[in-house]
Amino acid sequence: RILVARQQGCPELGDRARYLYSFPRIETEIPRCLTSEGRVLDHASNHLRELRQEIRDLEGQIQRSLYNVLHDPDILKMVQEPLVTQRQNRYVIPIKAEHRSRFPGLVIDQSSSGVTYFMEPLSVFPLSNRLRAAQLGEEKEVEVILQTLSGHVGQESERLLIACEEMAQIDALGAQAQY
Repeated sequence: RILVARQQGCPELGDRARYLYSFPRIETEIPRCLTSEGRVLDHASNHLRELRQEIRDLEGQIQRSLYNVLHDPDILKMVQEPLVTQRQNRYVIPIKAEHRSRFPGLVIDQSSSGVTYFMEPLSVFPLSNRLRAAQLGEEKEVEVILQTLSGHVGQESERLLIACEEMAQIDALGAQAQY
């Protein structure tokens, strides 16, 4: 718009400006859906917002449940360290190897020394499965959002390439003028 407005004094730049198209859908949708680092924002879709809220809620429930397990005196004797950690995208408790068979849970991982087993208590197994399902749903929804944005860009690809080439020419003219 600036170049067109000043076309009388700079006719060549004004002529080039007509190829600098506006891309309103791309200009609004990409910042609405993505951070500057390319992360898909929660509010990119209602479904994504709901899935991410469900994930946060389930993670909180799982962690509270695991901390309750850690406060059980019978379980505390089996624990290598009284902490909750993650292994293979599952929330687990580190259990001493000699107590593995008595701990009511599933082995998810083992330390490299073999001294510790990372186990998921059976009490959180259903919540963990729901969490994994929500995470898979989130991955699919993110993919749908990115495909939609890519489609918007693809629909404008020719005009984007022309605008990019014209911007390069305008930049070169500006560099020449500065020189």
